[in-house]
Amino acid sequence: MAILCDAAATTATLRLAGDTNYTVLGIDYDNHTITLADAELLAYNNDCPRVRRNVTIPAKAWLNFTATGNSTISFFLDCTGNSPPPDVIQINCTGFAQSFLAPQLGVPVGDWYGSCAEVYVAPVLTEWLDRPEYGTRLGSGGYGKVLRRGFRLSWDPSAGLCYGCEMTNGKCGYDQFGAFVGCLCPDGVVRGTDCGKKEVDLFTNISCKTYVFTFSFRLVRFLMILVEHNVPLRRRSCPPVAVGWRDPH
Repeated sequence: MAILCDAAATTATLRLAGDTNYTVLGIDYDNHTITLADAELLAYNNDCPRVRRNVTIPAKAWLNFTATGNSTISFFLDCTGNSPPPDVIQINCTGFAQSFLAPQLGVPVGDWYGSCAEVYVAPVLTEWLDRPEYGTRLGSGGYGKVLRRGFRLSWDPSAGLCYGCEMTNGKCGYDQFGAFVGCLCPDGVVRGTDCGKKEVDLFTNISCKTYVFTFSFRLVRFLMILVEHNVPLRRRSCPPVAVGWRDPH
């Protein structure tokens, strides 16, 4: 999982499944949550954006949708047939054919997929969905304002390799693809997964007695990143080794 920063636009973007971009609205490190909003919906210039996809969270992202603080709005676009049930609201916006929304957690009962051309479920924050100024006019553009407030995902801080690094006072290093490449420890040494396992020092990653070197593309890339950011590197030396020759006979 990698957050892309756009200095010119002063925005941070998280890319989920399907190369869909979500703008980062906030990160709560104490409660391990991140608030996101669909970047495409934020770009609309009116209060009636057209939802075009569901939110799909890839398993490798270590993010989870939680019902705490979140709800959903179901959208039923270009529908035919009878009138919807009372708890479903018609969308009264320009550019929409017979379309509806349902502000509740999950899709309401009905043959929506058979009678509507498009059906989507968008997560939203409950605190904004319940506000009277939005809730009383959801079908007239209020839903757009709620969508722009985003939704919240949580993460498990113990998931992934970074947890062990941070628990031993290290700083996690990543490459440009968001992959973990090493743990930068307080003593200036980069190690494998945490600062307590000194036998896996990535700068040497060798046995001083045998001089067996192992290198990887990620290690080289990480070293380049450290050099680019002027991070001081601590030199390590091996004890002198006597070199001799013995007659095999």
